[in-house]
Amino acid sequence: TDFTPLAARQLILKLSREKDMSQLAELDAIHTLAKGTEIVTPYSSMLVLVNDRQRELLAQAEVSGDRFEREVEDGLDELTQPNNPLNVATVPEPGNVIGIGVVAIALLLFTKRRPLAQKPSRSYYSR
Repeated sequence: TDFTPLAARQLILKLSREKDMSQLAELDAIHTLAKGTEIVTPYSSMLVLVNDRQRELLAQAEVSGDRFEREVEDGLDELTQPNNPLNVATVPEPGNVIGIGVVAIALLLFTKRRPLAQKPSRSYYSR
C-alpha cells in the first residue's frame, strides 16, 4: 500500500507546529504538499467542482492575497424557496400496489373461510 498520504499528513502536522502559520510562504508550501498528495487538511479543503466557472473561481482564489482567510457564514440567511418535505408528490411503485392487493385478498379469503365461532352450549354457572 502507498503510505504517501499518511506521511504527508504527519509532515503537515509537524510543520504546522514548528513553522509560523501567519506567513503566506509557509501556508503555500503546506497547501502545495496537501494538494500534491490529495489529502484534506486545515490548510486545504475537499472541493467538488462541477463546472468550468467553479474551476475558474478556485484558480482566482488560489492566487489572491487572502487565499487562507476563510469565509464564514453565520447561518442566519433566509431561504427564498425553502423545501417542504411534507409537500412531495409520490407515486407508489407497482410492486407495492400488487403486494397490498395480494395481502388484502388473502385477508378477505381468510376471514370468509374461517368457521364462525359457535355459541357455547352451556356455561358452568347457568345450571
